[in-house]
Amino acid sequence: LVQEVAAEFKNINGSIICRELLGLSPMSESPVPSDRTPEYYRKRPCEELVGISARIIGNKIIESLSETK
Repeated sequence: LVQEVAAEFKNINGSIICRELLGLSPMSESPVPSDRTPEYYRKRPCEELVGISARIIGNKIIESLSETK
């Protein structure tokens, strides 16, 4: 089930790897964390990606419940 969810997320977003989802190359940023400013968060699609994950999992739960009826 986890593999199915991961595959669906990858189909939608192109990857399941955070660095790739953020569009970062292996050494594009310093390993030192950036200041967590409003601009920092505007560049990060994390909230949207978590929402996509939640929808995928919610749909799997609904499918599972439908199959048991």
